[in-house]
Amino acid sequence: MSVISIYQEPKDLFLKLAREGRRTWTSDSKVDTADHLFNYCITAHSLRDWCIKHLSISKKEFHEVCNTYERLEWCRDIANSSKHFGLRLDKTSTVSKVNDIKDELVTITPDGQYSSTTHSRDSFIIEKSNGESELLMMFLFYSFSNWEEIFDKYHIPRHPDSLKTEMFIEFA
Repeated sequence: MSVISIYQEPKDLFLKLAREGRRTWTSDSKVDTADHLFNYCITAHSLRDWCIKHLSISKKEFHEVCNTYERLEWCRDIANSSKHFGLRLDKTSTVSKVNDIKDELVTITPDGQYSSTTHSRDSFIIEKSNGESELLMMFLFYSFSNWEEIFDKYHIPRHPDSLKTEMFIEFA
């Protein structure tokens, strides 16, 4: 339980993760997007400790499970490198850098059709140590999906599946 009364159990932090994901995705500036991405990764990484306490299980065991999910490792490495101004030299990071980019987005109309209208937005691309990369939207989608899977695997109460989709819906 947190000293902030709204955070009582893992599902409360899970909801915070969805809000952070939405703020990350819908931010209008590079700086705001970076701020929210940092907060998203810290929240995603903090969920580990909330679940460990909730489940009363071995910290080592749960971290090993979380580390089988590549994007949760990315969240860990982004959070830790940002909190500690770099990673410890004895650890290998899964993420080499997070670069800013311009995303080109296509509008989908309410009836599900693609519009000819596009717009660009400041965004980020996560670059892995092996040279592969992933766009911000996919990182948010898959890392959130990873947490849904873990919550379900351990029967931790959580909010509905629609949260993940709602992170990316924008209305003009």
